This record gives sequence, C-alpha cells and structure tokens, in this order.
Amino acid sequence: MSNFRDAAGLPSGGESGMVNTGQFVIEGTVDHRNILKVKAAEPLDGNRGGGIPEYIINPKNVNKTRASGANPTF
Repeated sequence: MSNFRDAAGLPSGGESGMVNTGQFVIEGTVDHRNILKVKAAEPLDGNRGGGIPEYIINPKNVNKTRASGANPTF
C-alpha cells in the first residue's frame, strides 16, 4: 500500500486537531465472534480512508500477546 495513512484515514493534526502520538503497538488475538463491527475506515483530515477495513472490538476481548515500540522516541 503506497499511502497507508491516507487509506486508513488516520489523523494528521488537520481540522480534527487529533495527532497520532502513540509510541507503542499492542498485539493480540481476538475470537472472530467478538468483533462488534467491520466497516471501511472513515476519512479524516483530508486523508480519504475507505482503503482498509476498520475493526471495532471491545479491548476487554483482546488476548494481548506482545507490546513493542512503534516510534523512534521509544
């Protein structure tokens, strides 16, 4: 995917004022029966979204397996 942020509709600090400042990635598994909703990623801050699915999951239903650093400041 050439522009993941655009396809995922991720925040860029534009009109929404939101910025993705996360430093960690939490990985885990979830039973497919616990996925509440699957929809196209919504657009945000000029990023078009719609290019990948967005899964809505209650965090309590995620079996966490690993946490790792995602940004250089980690």
